[in-house]
Amino acid sequence: GNDSAGGDDDVDAVGERNGGGAGNGDSGSEGGGWFESNTQAAAALEGAGGHAAAAEWSLSFPSSLENLGEQWREMPSRYRVCLGTCFAFVLCNMDKVNISVAIIPMAKDMGWSVSTAGFLQSAFFYGFALSQLPGGYLATRFGGAKMLPIGVFVWSAATAVVPFVAGDTKMLFLSRVLVGLGEGISPAAATDVIARSVPLKERSRAVAFVFNGFNIGSVLGLSLSPFIIEGFGWKTVFLIFGALGLLWVQWVGL
Repeated sequence: GNDSAGGDDDVDAVGERNGGGAGNGDSGSEGGGWFESNTQAAAALEGAGGHAAAAEWSLSFPSSLENLGEQWREMPSRYRVCLGTCFAFVLCNMDKVNISVAIIPMAKDMGWSVSTAGFLQSAFFYGFALSQLPGGYLATRFGGAKMLPIGVFVWSAATAVVPFVAGDTKMLFLSRVLVGLGEGISPAAATDVIARSVPLKERSRAVAFVFNGFNIGSVLGLSLSPFIIEGFGWKTVFLIFGALGLLWVQWVGL
């Protein structure tokens, strides 16, 4: 169990302070979805003196889909935010590493030299390096809960277009730079989300949980990509991984 109120209590309490309108966290605030509204709810409770427990919440293995939905609705808002952010980081590294596997059949199909293949794989890191400091500024200026979905949208869309631009090395290079740009703003956005929504005594665990999504994403990306490529071709891995990110954006609300 945890010394925290359920997710509905978190968001309803903020709605009462702000004159209502927060609901249960499933319908977002103006211009955002549940991800942003839950971040604001958790931040408001923390600013008001912490997450005092109105009811004790504990995680148990769901007995049905209905029970899973019930547990999700009762989950404290900061936990929902951390789970959503962790999922984003899983997708982040899946889209980062997929080309490491796909580059072999891509180079064969396109007739690329080793130097061309290496140059294209480096494109991601140009974008990733360039977006670190701007990402920190944007997360501070507009809030991580706004910037993270934007970053996921950019890198996911850029991943999904790879099959359509692969015949032009310049366009493919640009698409991978955009993947790096989108992913580069994500660590700063996630750090801002955690700082705003998670109380200090839980923050180190939240950081470890969320950023472990990178490792899970690398394992999944490197493990699943070969099977997808062998079964359906290298283009499919980019379409599937990109679509998963766009679904995440649809889920949390942009």
